[in-house]
Amino acid sequence: MGEPDVSFFGCDGEDDKTSDDYYFDSYSHFDVVRTKTYQNVIYRNKFLFQNKVVLDVGAGTGILSLDDYIHAFVAYFDVSFTKCHKLMGFSTGPRSRATHWKQTVLYLEDVLTICEGETIIGSMTVAPNKKNPRDVDIMVKYSLSGRRCVVSRVQFYKMR
Repeated sequence: MGEPDVSFFGCDGEDDKTSDDYYFDSYSHFDVVRTKTYQNVIYRNKFLFQNKVVLDVGAGTGILSLDDYIHAFVAYFDVSFTKCHKLMGFSTGPRSRATHWKQTVLYLEDVLTICEGETIIGSMTVAPNKKNPRDVDIMVKYSLSGRRCVVSRVQFYKMR
């Protein structure tokens, strides 16, 4: 199948490269499509990133590019109807068109200090409340074994 044509993303020649280009090139060979898309968005929307720190969260990997604090997790869901003649679905995610479901912020009991390269491992269980089926019981299990923070916790939430 070959490599995708990404010539429209960046620099024309090696002489035109900046430190930003070298940053993207340092790991882009692992995921060319995703990495070049990020690069393209950042370069074409510089006004959005001016005077900001860009947090690089690998798609599905949980690898962070800087040390920081985590106060909460954000939960949302996607629905895909994959067996229909025409693929249909929607997302309640923060970057999708708004729905009445929105997103849910799950604040943590402790602030987590996470450092570059560390990974939070966890799971979430969502179920109807036994007393009121319109309420939702949420259980979040997470753990982090980091340089500055070691935690393993289970937290419970009720959404009304």
